[in-house]
Amino acid sequence: MDETTFSLNYPICNCWMKRGQQKTIPAFSGKRAYLHVIGAYNWRTDQVTSLHIERKNTEAFVAFLEELLVKTYSTQPVILVMDNASYYYSAAVRAMLSLFIHRVRVFWLPLYCPEVNMIERFWRYLKQRAWANKLFTTIADLCQTSSASCFNKTTRPSKNGSRSTSNFDNVLEPLAETYPTDAVGWDG
Repeated sequence: MDETTFSLNYPICNCWMKRGQQKTIPAFSGKRAYLHVIGAYNWRTDQVTSLHIERKNTEAFVAFLEELLVKTYSTQPVILVMDNASYYYSAAVRAMLSLFIHRVRVFWLPLYCPEVNMIERFWRYLKQRAWANKLFTTIADLCQTSSASCFNKTTRPSKNGSRSTSNFDNVLEPLAETYPTDAVGWDG
């Protein structure tokens, strides 16, 4: 699980153009506005659960945990792979996680290692697909496009056709012993 930020000031990325012609992209000149998205990637089902939030803070993260653990995976065992954002360690988050201690395990990633967080690849793909080289005039338009891209395709296949998580199977292997695949409700 992780969070990302979009703004109306989009990134310019590689794109196809006819030889001899330069693609022109309008520039954003309005007030700065941001769209924060928090999400969790289920590597077994290849699905992303996400929530648009106003700010990245403890309250938003607790709301996302409620969405994830109460509504989306209400009875299944869950392994949360989390980086070291400061609000993940707050008392409210720890209290929320303690309510689900019987079915939730937290796997803390090493400091400054975003490349081992599986959802980072999804964020990169989503930004390339829904945001790069596109001018949005309102956050609502950006939100709608990012949500549509989330639901249309959740992961980008690698060059050899496998899912993007194949490099992380060895990282999560020790955790599979904690919750074997034949556990009740695991495949949900």
